[in-house]
Amino acid sequence: ALAQFACDVVGPIVKKHNGALIYDGGDDVLAVVPAKKAIECAKELREMFTEKVKGKNEKTLTASAGIAVGHKSVPLQDLVHKAHAAESRAKNSYNRDALAVSVFKRSGEILEWGCHWGSKAFDIYKELSASLKDSLSKRFPYKLAELLQPYGDISGDMKEIVQVEFEHAWERST
Repeated sequence: ALAQFACDVVGPIVKKHNGALIYDGGDDVLAVVPAKKAIECAKELREMFTEKVKGKNEKTLTASAGIAVGHKSVPLQDLVHKAHAAESRAKNSYNRDALAVSVFKRSGEILEWGCHWGSKAFDIYKELSASLKDSLSKRFPYKLAELLQPYGDISGDMKEIVQVEFEHAWERST
């Protein structure tokens, strides 16, 4: 099943997202994909992996992914190294079945983010990328990251506070 997944599923998904497949070793995939399509591509690969590849006794297997995004001037080997580190972060910091992303900013700063595949963050991502492409400030993701970072794991009463802060940032960015 793993070999069939590698041969029949991975290449078409990467191509569908305008990517180039570099390496496909079954459950290990290395591809170059446009930044705007990288998360969608990784998510689709993960969904197909859990659907097509089963463990012993038909146990559902999970998949973690690491993505590195950088300007074309960033050396490719740095991006590959950072993608591997992001994958390790997804497995270790988020306890597997997760995604971790590292973004090389042109200033030299590296932003890191991650979550489980079932996170509500994907709903926010989908909403932002689908409905407000043209009207949303380009600075909004940075404002949102700055807003959420001090809160860490948001739970309990903090949810209301973060919701109010989010709405304020949203209103100022649209």
